[in-house]
Amino acid sequence: MHGNQHTPMARLRVALRSHLTVAKVKEQKLLEMSSELEGLMSKLTLARSDLAEAERAHDVSIGSYERLTVRQEQLVRASPVSRVSDICVLDESTQTANVGSAKSVKALQACLDEFRAWLHDSFLALNAKEVSSSSDLGWFWQRVQPQLQDELPAFRRLLDEHLSSIESHLHDYWTDGYWLESRFERDVAAVRMAMHDATTACRAMASRLWRSAVERQLQPHQQALQDAAREVLLSEQLVRKLKAETVAADDAVVKSQLQRGAFEARMAADQERCQTFTRMLDDSYELQLTLMVDRLRGNIDPSFALMDLISGVHLIETRSKLLATGSPTTSHPHQAH
Repeated sequence: MHGNQHTPMARLRVALRSHLTVAKVKEQKLLEMSSELEGLMSKLTLARSDLAEAERAHDVSIGSYERLTVRQEQLVRASPVSRVSDICVLDESTQTANVGSAKSVKALQACLDEFRAWLHDSFLALNAKEVSSSSDLGWFWQRVQPQLQDELPAFRRLLDEHLSSIESHLHDYWTDGYWLESRFERDVAAVRMAMHDATTACRAMASRLWRSAVERQLQPHQQALQDAAREVLLSEQLVRKLKAETVAADDAVVKSQLQRGAFEARMAADQERCQTFTRMLDDSYELQLTLMVDRLRGNIDPSFALMDLISGVHLIETRSKLLATGSPTTSHPHQAH
């Protein structure tokens, strides 16, 4: 059997079957290439979607960073810490002006009581409204909260530290009136000095609290700016990475499409060669069969006519064997003869 594969008949049969083999190979290969191309297209679609989302996120991060940068420039330009002194304004001149208007111990004690109440209320009333309205840092000052209420115990101790001495001195008087003008003037001066010192100390305390509140608010802004800068960098790196992946995915799709086109061109050429060979074989068969029929009709000698008839039958049988592949594209000319 093995030797039969190398006979002329076997080689002809293989040649005739080759176009069917080419068609089957092409169909299977095209299915594989289509599946591969579909997968590559899906990857490309996903890569483009991921890239678009990353680019949107990158634009958002840039916008956030730019807004924070503008605010940072405003903060540097305005130097909010330097404006604390404009907030912590405590002027005791109105209070000290009333000291000595009545020449009595009780009058001086009343001035001290009024001063305590005034300084307490003024301390709590300190705010950044005026500073905020006169600058472009309204957004910043709204967030500065020095929590002065929490410092009231320390505030009262500070008042006692500066007022208790003069208050104790006035409390030691047995009489309300002053017999000596010089003593009254000394007490008036002492009360005014105590008020001034208490105001100065409370102003320093308020400045410290407000400065700390400003610095606390500056820290998260600086951190937010650093975080925003880092986010811009990370999102930019991600965009570059996804762009490279998208380009690679697009190149893979183009390469697959080119390979498929080249394969289809090769298969078409192979099929054309197979069909040309089949047509040539059919033409030769047609010609040979026609010649035999013509000789058979024109042969007077019965023996020669018989030989031509036998040759014709053999030719038809031989072709039938060659067509045993069942090719749907091969015709059977002159079988009616």
